[in-house]
Amino acid sequence: MALPAAMVALTPLLPTGICRRANVGMGGLYTLVNIGNVVGESWAYYLFYGALQTILTVSIVVFAYLWVRPGASPS
Repeated sequence: MALPAAMVALTPLLPTGICRRANVGMGGLYTLVNIGNVVGESWAYYLFYGALQTILTVSIVVFAYLWVRPGASPS
């Protein structure tokens, strides 16, 4: 829980370039952690929330990767 909480707190505080790389890196790492947590799991509760967390962290990585810098024209 410390990693997601830190990213929420650091996102508005970090410069744009560092924030983007941090969100891509930490989001990717946390996605792998989520997948590792549900491997071999049989409870529907853990599978559902593991899938939900994985979808959300992959979304964070994609949005951070496609993030348009302020002042840049979107291509």
